[in-house]
Amino acid sequence: MKGVVVIGDHRIELREVDKPEPQHNQVLVRAVQAGVCGSDVHPYRAEPRATNPGLVQGHELVGVVDALGPGAEHLQVGDRVFVYLGYGCFHCEQCASGYPNLCLDRRDQGKMDRYQKGYSIVREEMALSIPESMSFGDALMLTCAGGTAWSALDKVRPTCHDSVVIFGLGPVGLMGVMWAKAMGAHVIGVEVIPERLELARQVGVDALLNPQEEDIVAGIRALTGGEGATVGYESSGNKAAQAAMLDVTSRQARIVYVAGGAPGAVIDPSPFGQWGKLALRTICGTVTYALTDWYPMTRTILRHGLKPEQIITHRFPIEQADEAYALTETGRCGKVVLEWPWP
Repeated sequence: MKGVVVIGDHRIELREVDKPEPQHNQVLVRAVQAGVCGSDVHPYRAEPRATNPGLVQGHELVGVVDALGPGAEHLQVGDRVFVYLGYGCFHCEQCASGYPNLCLDRRDQGKMDRYQKGYSIVREEMALSIPESMSFGDALMLTCAGGTAWSALDKVRPTCHDSVVIFGLGPVGLMGVMWAKAMGAHVIGVEVIPERLELARQVGVDALLNPQEEDIVAGIRALTGGEGATVGYESSGNKAAQAAMLDVTSRQARIVYVAGGAPGAVIDPSPFGQWGKLALRTICGTVTYALTDWYPMTRTILRHGLKPEQIITHRFPIEQADEAYALTETGRCGKVVLEWPWP
């Protein structure tokens, strides 16, 4: 079977890889959809590594259980499954608490073969059954973008009392819009790419601002009665957007920084000047999401009739993975997925 190996300098290779055999407490998952994440683009555009380990890329996978290894007892062949994006050590306190995303020995990108191939080995506890009424596409959106957005918003807890400003309307930002609307908030989106502005309208954003066309600080203040948003969600990774969070939010706002970006400080925490620039804001970081988040996410989708799959704009066979990566890098799209025929 073929697997996607990222070389760098905007090159990938489709390499023949062996179909693996599940060992103890493992399942073999036949791929139906594997997402291309914005973080997959980082090694794609970077300088080629001196020694390429040949690891298959990708951490977003939904599919069907094809075989069971010894000791696997909760899943059955033919089950539709969502695959969690990272593996912890399974021995530390974070893993035992359901947070392998915070494990200091997390085994994911760069440490193990990943999911952009026809069949993948998965520890049974990391493959969770997809509800019968949920599509593969809906579940795929939770494997990274939806889960990351859920975990971020769970830290700042928007309600019907809040105005939420979301910087960056890629898949993580768009899922932030969807979740925040389900939580009852008024949502303001900030983005420059036309395709993503249109997707945000389809997802249900209440207001949109384009910083290339207008003063977003004045715009957000106007939309919030002069006070600023009560919740800030930064998913662009843009340095100027990160720094603007204190200018567009109220003095008691809750802010979460979701996206990666260039290193360096963006906030002056000094309590002096402008009556304290930081004021009484609560500022959080976030790292993907916990395995336990799968359950409230799926309940919310089913109860509210949400369709995360609408954020998927392009589907490619694995033979066109180079096109999938090139498109993802442009940002002129929603979620891009590799897809295998099913049934």
